[in-house]
Amino acid sequence: MNIIIYTRVSTAEQKESGLSLRNQYEQLVGYCQRNGHNIVKSYEEDCSGKNFERPQFKEMLQYIKSNKKGIDLILVTKWDRFGRTHVGSLNMLEKLMAWDVSVLAIEQPLDLKIPASTAILAFYLAIPEVENKMIGQRTKQALRRGNREGQWMSSAPYGYKNARNKLKQSILEPDEHAPFVIEAFHRVAEDVEPIGQIRDDLRKKGMKIVKQTFYNMLRNVVYIGQIKIKEWENEPFEIVQGIHIPLVSEELFYKVELVLSGRARNLHQPKAKNENLPLRGGLLRCTQCGGNLTGSGSRSRSGDKHYYYHCRKKCKERLRADKTHEIVTNYLSKIKIDEKLVGVFKEIMEETLNTKEISQENTLKRLEFEKKSLLKKIADAQDKVIDGVIDAEAFNQATTRYKTEIARVDNDIESISKIDSMQYYIDGAINILKNLDKFFENGGYEEKRALIGSTFPNKIEIAKNKCRTTSFNLVLDLFRNIDKGLGKVEKEKATLSDGLSLMAPLLGLEPRTL
Repeated sequence: MNIIIYTRVSTAEQKESGLSLRNQYEQLVGYCQRNGHNIVKSYEEDCSGKNFERPQFKEMLQYIKSNKKGIDLILVTKWDRFGRTHVGSLNMLEKLMAWDVSVLAIEQPLDLKIPASTAILAFYLAIPEVENKMIGQRTKQALRRGNREGQWMSSAPYGYKNARNKLKQSILEPDEHAPFVIEAFHRVAEDVEPIGQIRDDLRKKGMKIVKQTFYNMLRNVVYIGQIKIKEWENEPFEIVQGIHIPLVSEELFYKVELVLSGRARNLHQPKAKNENLPLRGGLLRCTQCGGNLTGSGSRSRSGDKHYYYHCRKKCKERLRADKTHEIVTNYLSKIKIDEKLVGVFKEIMEETLNTKEISQENTLKRLEFEKKSLLKKIADAQDKVIDGVIDAEAFNQATTRYKTEIARVDNDIESISKIDSMQYYIDGAINILKNLDKFFENGGYEEKRALIGSTFPNKIEIAKNKCRTTSFNLVLDLFRNIDKGLGKVEKEKATLSDGLSLMAPLLGLEPRTL
């Protein structure tokens, strides 16, 4: 067979875990030699696999298109080297198959003529995407957790520099630009000069920031020692006290706020959560205007209090909360997962877990070795001072740099060591998938919101005592699409047939067995 070898790596960590370009190439060449295949071309990529907009992959496609009859197979080590998205990879495979070109992963070989292999292939292609999302979510959670502890977890704003305290917490320290920030706040608070004039004067002194950045700086609570945490998923927006040194006082900051606004302003206070209305605030959609439903309670003539979801606008959408929860529970009870697919899913994920654990072990070994090398450099620098090779100033500069690198390595080691077992998440997720209705019915306010928000990313609607949605989350959607195999994954268009037509779900999204 005429073979094209394709290798890909995206990060230094992968290079250290047996996935280097050279390692992949040697495996693929050995496979071709053992099986008598002819290597026509080889392409190597140092690029993310999140999409197929990769320079070398695009060049490979162009070559195949120009030599359709001369290429039989693209060879990769694993399916995640080919692509890390489920839908995109299936579509690309279909395109290649139309050119009579197959793809083979030598460490995960599949005969796609066998129906069961199609299901396994879908899992192989979806695993990297699920893993990327899980890693991204854990990273986001870790950053938000650090913010709640008062740490600054991103690039330093103007007037500060990133640093670490004795507890190795991420903090901000004033830098050489801090005096400009302090002067700006004081002069704006006096309200005797145009703000543009103040900025121009400071620019002449060396404050090199643009107009919008200057205004954003004057409204940033980081300068009074606070940290904003943006709204994310079901977590609300909040402001916490940071552990860094403020550059200005709160009194000065709010004087500036009054000058910028021209009047006193009342900050919006979020409403307290209502245990009887867990679906309000972005989880229910109005069938008439498409907006979010809110909720409130009212008393009947008998004195009993009932709760309703209703539209924020003048639409007549009004749903009894208890009846709505009953409809949602009934809807979730009809979502069934094929037990055979669950078994295949667990088996493949366990294989992935083993690979991931090996990768983590290799990364920890590399970091430990890197730390020892840095400590040796400090010891060598001390010897050079004793021998008179370098002076004290050079020694201090070198050791400061080495100690900074050691702190970074220690932080990486701590982060990797704290990674939770994915097996725990897999078992928990499968248990929830099998019992969506029970978890919703018996869950509290936060549990109900988390379950509905993660199960239905595009919200739900209630009409005619039925529940509708436009899409499930990735894992449920994967089970739903598993029988499509390598067929093209298309988005079905809604038809204008009734009030819910624009929200019509894809095939399988109304209650049915998956």
